[in-house]
Formats: sequence, structure tokens, C-alpha cells
Amino acid sequence: MGLERRKTMTPNVSVVRHYDAIIDEIDDPLNTKAVDPVYDTESLKTYMGKWDGKPFIEALQLAPDKSVLEIGVGTGRIAMRICGKCKSFTGIDISSKTVEHAKENLRIFQDIHLVCGDFLMHAFEESFDVIYSTLTFMHIKDKRAAIQKAANILNPGGLFILSIDKNQQTELDYGTRKLQVYPDIPEVIASFIAGAGLCIEKQFETEFAVIFVASRREYASQETDKERQARIYPIILSEYNPAWPAWYGEEKRNLPRLLGPETVVGIHHCGSTAVPGLLAKPTVDILLEIAPNTDVDALVAALPEEYIPLYPPDMPTPPPHLTILKGYTPTGFAERVYHIHVRYPGDADTLEKLRFRDALVAHPETAAAYAALKRELAGRFEHDRDGYTGAKGDFIRTVMARAKI
Repeated sequence: MGLERRKTMTPNVSVVRHYDAIIDEIDDPLNTKAVDPVYDTESLKTYMGKWDGKPFIEALQLAPDKSVLEIGVGTGRIAMRICGKCKSFTGIDISSKTVEHAKENLRIFQDIHLVCGDFLMHAFEESFDVIYSTLTFMHIKDKRAAIQKAANILNPGGLFILSIDKNQQTELDYGTRKLQVYPDIPEVIASFIAGAGLCIEKQFETEFAVIFVASRREYASQETDKERQARIYPIILSEYNPAWPAWYGEEKRNLPRLLGPETVVGIHHCGSTAVPGLLAKPTVDILLEIAPNTDVDALVAALPEEYIPLYPPDMPTPPPHLTILKGYTPTGFAERVYHIHVRYPGDADTLEKLRFRDALVAHPETAAAYAALKRELAGRFEHDRDGYTGAKGDFIRTVMARAKI
């Protein structure tokens, strides 16, 4: 993922296949032109420095007591210049073959941790003093979520340094293969950095890149629990993900197994993720109908700890006044997030949620207007979930009134 574009390849391929193919070329003894980037010639190192040369490295402000994370470590081209100057180094990359090369290249250093995985999906067990990335964000579609996650795992006072390519192409042609990319727009990246609670200390340009240096404000001593939750669980909107119905199906199978089939009367997919093509928070809303005689405390106790119950006495939902969250980690959202709304059979709230879903499915123009409203509100209420939900109320009531006509 962080391996530089050196040999551009005609069929479109995934990021993993692309970088695995580069490693295969490097490992091919008959291919004398492909070289591991760690061992680039001086002229090529100078060329690559136009994205992440000396000014980029200096911006990291490395020190022997700092922990460092690289997003898109590749074979260790940048890491080779970092590892001897920090306390610990963690690198993550989506290509297993590049990670294996990185392990070999970085074996001379101590306290090195290399992970094969998707940065957005991986659950980090620690936070870092310095997080950086270069020539990687063009592969990330949901840039807001990636920057927010970086902010969430950055220690107070820590630095986030991001080098983005000035190239605005949406596809890279490598001769034998093509790779789709998602151009980085500096103004948008800057807004995402600020929205994640980071302060841009410096922004500068090289010949081929725009580089951001941002710090995490000292929240620890002044931030309330409510403020911290608002920061690490922001309103994030995503284009429709065809995987959402499958996520729902997985949880639909899980719940009867965990709670017992005698407890579960009905399970329904509701909310925006249940409407094909609709912009949505990447949170799967589920209506769980339970038997009227269910012991709610026993139901909650039967769930693993990853399920978080919310049921204060004044909760503004119908009995049993219970919503269950899944996918909320101490550092932000997990890959899959669920809101499970627990109701008794025939509850009016259940019918309203399902009717609203069906109205959006039946009327694409209404769904489009709802998406436009959500985009506007997400900008105004990025860290205010109650405000975001409340501001959608008039639109929802209008749609429901028309649906009853």
C-alpha cells in the first residue's frame, strides 16, 4: 500500500494484487530491472524525495522516547530512515508480500511491529506519538474515516504527518495492469484533519506533494467523557456499501444464537443502510423484537462484552427502553458498527422505522433529498449526534405524513 508507483502495469486490479505483483517482479531472478525500494539508486531516492524527502522526515520530529506508526509501510523504504531514531516502530500495510519484505529489511532494528491489514479495519491496542503516511492515501476512499482513526490513536501532543500526491488522476496505468486511485484534494484533506480535532501546525509543498503537519491538542486534562465520545465517535457519512446487507445478515444470525430463539420474535434491517444506494453513516440499524415476557436484564447479561447496552430510565424510546451498541471501541469505531433497537412486537416505533425505510426505497427522489440533507447536517453536527438526529426530524415527519395519505 505504501510502496511507490514505479512501474505503472490493462485490466483493473485491486491494491493488494497490484503490490503483490510488484513484489513478485522484485523476487523474479529473471527480472533485473525490478528492485526493492529500500535499495533504490541514489538518483531514484532523490526522485522519491520529491514526495517524502528530508523536509518530510524532519517534520516527524523523531526522538528516542517516541512511538511511531507508518500507514502503508511497504517494504520499509521510509521506515529504514525512522526505526533507529525512535523508541518503537509499527508499520501496517495491506499487502502480505510487502510486509514480508519489510520484516527482512528491518530485522536489524529492535522493537519493530509489522502488521498485514487494512488500516481502517485493524484494531490497534496502543496509541502513538507520531503517525505518518506517504503515497498511501490515494488508495483510501474514505479519507475522513482514515484521518479520524489516526487522530483517535494519536497520543495527546502527538504529530500526524501526511504527504499527499498532487496528481489528480483517478487511474494509474502500469502497462500490464491498471489501478484505481482516489485523488487527494488538499482543501478537503485539511478540513478532515481539522474535523478530527487536530491542529494543522504547518502545510507545505514539494514538487509532487502537499504535506500536512498536524498535532493532537492536549485533551486529556480538560476533556469530559461526553466531549471525548463526541470527538472519537463523529458523524461520518459513507457512500452506499453493498456489504451492508451482509453485515446485517451476519448479526441476524448471531442474535438468536446468543439470546435463544424463544426470545427473538422478529429481526428487521432499518435505517439508511437498508436503502440500496443511499448515503449513510456506516452503522447498521437493526430492529430486534423480543417476547413480551423477556427478562431484559438477563438478555443483556447473555450478550458478550462487545455489545454495549444503553437503557437509562429516561431514555426517549418505547419500552423496554433499550438500545444495544456494537462496534464502539475505546479509540473509535470498529470496522462494523451496529445499533440494535430492542422493541416489543407491534410497537408503533418499529412500524414507523420500517415505513420510513420503505418510503425511501419506493421513492428515489425522496432518498436523494434525504442524502442531501444528511450531507449538510454532517458538516454542521459532525461531533453532535443528538443535534444531527434532531435536525432530521422535520424531514422524517414530512415523509411519514405523505406515506400515510
